[in-house]
Amino acid sequence: LLAGAALMTRATGRDFKTYIVEKRFKALIPYFDEETKTTVTGTRLPGILAELQVWSESPLLGKGFAISTQVEAQAGSELGMNHNVWTSALAQCGPIGLAAYLVPIWGAIIVGYRLWRDQTERYMALLGAMASITGVISILWGTLSLSINQQRPAMLIGFMFGLVFR
Repeated sequence: LLAGAALMTRATGRDFKTYIVEKRFKALIPYFDEETKTTVTGTRLPGILAELQVWSESPLLGKGFAISTQVEAQAGSELGMNHNVWTSALAQCGPIGLAAYLVPIWGAIIVGYRLWRDQTERYMALLGAMASITGVISILWGTLSLSINQQRPAMLIGFMFGLVFR
């Protein structure tokens, strides 16, 4: 990343290296911005920890879908929940709800990889590779945001899962 920034600095004359170091790397440090006290990790980690705390209160079934709103209301504006799919699913639905997310994703990865590895037919190998890539991207989406809870990403995961199991 820094080598690319140095190359872009040399090619364009703009200082990309300082931009990346000052704006992007330092933004990952918790509580870097002294004025707002918020950064990427500074706002996400407390929400994730709060969701895990809620889950620990009811580890088998979770606390229900409206629990994040109740916890946020009790904490005031200092806490925001629902920052990733995995801890949110645990807090709301417990391990069963988490499994509902993970089974299609890991199924698409594993079966897709096996289709690609066997390469019995070219189109099946390509389908397997697409399913595996979709599964890995879904894991990243779910870790970095609450995006696979939405309709379009969920349809993509379900579609790829259904295709490889067909």
